Amino acid sequence: MALTSTGTLAFSTIKGEFGGGSSNISLSEYYRDPEGVVSGNNTDVPSGGNSGPISVSDFYSSEFQLYVTYKVIGGGGGGGGGASSGPVSGNPRGASGSSSTLAEQGTSTGFSTITGSGGTGGLSGHASYKDSGGNTAGAASPLTGGGGGAKGSWSGGVGGDASAAGAGGGGASGTNRSWPTTDGYGGGGGSAGTQQAGSVYVKPTAVLRLTAGAGGTGYDSHADGGDGYQGYVSVTVRAPGTDGTWTDTKQSATQTSAGNSDVTIADTAYTG
Repeated sequence: MALTSTGTLAFSTIKGEFGGGSSNISLSEYYRDPEGVVSGNNTDVPSGGNSGPISVSDFYSSEFQLYVTYKVIGGGGGGGGGASSGPVSGNPRGASGSSSTLAEQGTSTGFSTITGSGGTGGLSGHASYKDSGGNTAGAASPLTGGGGGAKGSWSGGVGGDASAAGAGGGGASGTNRSWPTTDGYGGGGGSAGTQQAGSVYVKPTAVLRLTAGAGGTGYDSHADGGDGYQGYVSVTVRAPGTDGTWTDTKQSATQTSAGNSDVTIADTAYTG
């Protein structure tokens, strides 16, 4: 809970919020992280390796929070299907991937939802193999930089399924001119899901839901497009350890299969 913004602020109140401190409390023990106990969201509190001027007024409206880094990637889009002769009517797309999210559950602590959008499905039967090919591989994953679905073979091959988080499925090939009398048109690969990565300060007791979106299915045609791969969500919590030193991996959670799971940001201020 944030400390008062005006009036008297006791040393014991500061200790109650941020923990630590000796029996004879001194403000010199309460510089801002990473050089001190106070969490880094409190930018009015100086950070100076336990040196330099510091006063009680620096702690007005201060509040202990935890530092969370995250990565959210949407599901990859499905690949477009290929045709045995000519284009696919209307050039329909493979299914888009579903969005992945990191969102707060239950009582609000002010956390804003973070969304990685799903990738768009590839167009089906939109390009002649002879001219530009329908063999476009699925879009690469933003997580690994690889893993797009394999392109279809020259003669009506199906698009490959993607194999890395957020990757798009491969586009299927159109049949070559040997049968029937005209080229079939091939499909394009699905787009990768978008990635959101960053960090934010989060209040203790916040419950965050990690939801990984499903990959889009490839379009069902003469030759089917490949399926996109599911999304990915990860969080890592930085918090004080038992000795008051902040650690970068106090808590962590990942969601690598389509669906969701919750993590409670349960760590509290150093109490030693």
